[in-house]
Formats: sequence, structure tokens, C-alpha cells
Amino acid sequence: KTARGPSFQSVNPATGDVVWEGTNCTLEDVDQAVKSAQQAFKKWSLLSLNERSYYLQAFKSIVINRQDELAEAISKENGKT
Repeated sequence: KTARGPSFQSVNPATGDVVWEGTNCTLEDVDQAVKSAQQAFKKWSLLSLNERSYYLQAFKSIVINRQDELAEAISKENGKT
């Protein structure tokens, strides 16, 4: 679901370039996100340890595979070269 609040930008303080753009959430958006998280937790809690481990390892793999991209984005947000 898309947030419905005002938009904002993350700007590289060293260059003034826009790093990314996003949208703030409204209170209703936050309420819906909490409800969705509560529903997801119910399903998550029914998974076995092996199933949970599988999903966490898959997430770890994605982060590792994109670590250079993530590091670059974080550096730009902080104005580092």
C-alpha cells in the first residue's frame, strides 16, 4: 500500500543531489501497518524454527548480495564520497 502523506526527499548534503524520494505516512497508514504486522505475526508464529530460519537466511542473502549498493546509498545520504 502506498503512503498518503506529504512527499519528502533525502538529499546528499555534500552535493545537493536527491538520493531518494518518499512519502510520509498518515496516522491511518500507521494504524493499517500495525494491523498488517499483527496479522503477519500470527502466521509467522505458526512457522517451524526451520521455516523461520529459511526466510531469515534468504533475507541475509539478499542483503549480502546488495551490500555494495546499500553502502553506497548510506554514504550518499551522509555526504561521504
